[in-house]
Amino acid sequence: MNLLILGLVLFLTIHLIPSFPKLRESLVGKFKLTGYKAVFGILSIVSIVLIVHGLMTATFVPLYDPPSWGRHLAMLLMLP
Repeated sequence: MNLLILGLVLFLTIHLIPSFPKLRESLVGKFKLTGYKAVFGILSIVSIVLIVHGLMTATFVPLYDPPSWGRHLAMLLMLP
């Protein structure tokens, strides 16, 4: 679960950088445009890998046990 949260935070943080023009411009000035795009892309791929790996290793935790009659009620309400 920690890898999933880390991947989500990393992905969100990376994709918020372009919404801060001064920060983005300072990073582009530091790494040049191609370097900025390369770092952005690599970190995006790493964050997606962390998200997928975190989802695959997370244990299932049921939040609640639905009532047995709920399925029949849903089918009845879906009738045309």
